[in-house]
Amino acid sequence: MERYNLKNIKTIERLKVEKFIKGLTDETKTWTGRLRELDKMEKGFALIDKKIIGIVYYSPCGNNFEMGIVVDKKYHGQGIGYKLLVKIEKLAKKNRIDKLIAKVYSINKPMIHLIEKLNWAILFKSEEFRYYAKIIKQDE
Repeated sequence: MERYNLKNIKTIERLKVEKFIKGLTDETKTWTGRLRELDKMEKGFALIDKKIIGIVYYSPCGNNFEMGIVVDKKYHGQGIGYKLLVKIEKLAKKNRIDKLIAKVYSINKPMIHLIEKLNWAILFKSEEFRYYAKIIKQDE
């Protein structure tokens, strides 16, 4: 895990982001439709040798962050999603955000496994997707 660097979208060339998105499987692209709204969202990135391997993206919604994660399939199971979740939780805490909210498609088993392992609460569940939330505890 130490070889990966997290960088903000603003420090990455847009063409590299577009290349990462184009390289995703069609299935993954259906899960991450909001990635097409790059100009409207803030993001954190995981990189390996200047190649994007995963993105955590978020959008403020009141005092919450709506967020999602996408990791290149070649890097599944290597802790990238976990590292990105830790990054967004720290960012939310720093910005005094109350809650992270994630919409996860029911067929996205890796993300469901990770988010449930980290004790996110399920807000809503249907055959197609689930909404999860993580309360961000602020230091007193």
